[in-house]
Amino acid sequence: MSGCPLPLHVVSSTFCGHDEAVRASEVRWLTTLNQPARNALIGGTFRSFPDHPPGRGEPTPLPDLATADPVFRTQRTRYERGQQVADTMPDRILRDSGLVDVAREAADRHRQHAALAPTTGYAPTTCGGPQRTDRIYVTPGLRDAVRSVEVVDTVHEDDDAAATRTVSPHALLLVRLDRAQMEHALTPGHRAVPTATRSPS
Repeated sequence: MSGCPLPLHVVSSTFCGHDEAVRASEVRWLTTLNQPARNALIGGTFRSFPDHPPGRGEPTPLPDLATADPVFRTQRTRYERGQQVADTMPDRILRDSGLVDVAREAADRHRQHAALAPTTGYAPTTCGGPQRTDRIYVTPGLRDAVRSVEVVDTVHEDDDAAATRTVSPHALLLVRLDRAQMEHALTPGHRAVPTATRSPS
């Protein structure tokens, strides 16, 4: 951001769709952005699924592998203890490294549960059902800047050309960040921004 001494690293990517080991390697590289004096915003289609640890409250169940196409099932799963399971490893790696899933943050901190809506998987129907495969993560210093996350997913409304599903099988993710908190994170030594002065940008 202009005038801030530290840069903001922005990553947008489509991750490997056919090999869980490659996906894991790709996201491990992204953890190099989560280091002191580094701030990053990382988004993309991760071709994998958010983890569902107990008590986390992820509303969308993992894909129904029994109804999924065999090729899709092979490409989007991994073997754990001899069983084929949905691949949640990229999300686990990123969160274990300290990166923050902005949709999860919006739901937990701001009660914006719609932020956890599926972003793809409505068609074809052989993908095991809708899933939140498109996600955005930020480094911990940007956590306080997250104000809202919106999944824009429209279907043949009044203006068919404006329907997101006519453009892409992936929904649009709209993230709003607080400018004052962003400037604070990118300027070492600044005092914390009081809640009352925060204004979304």
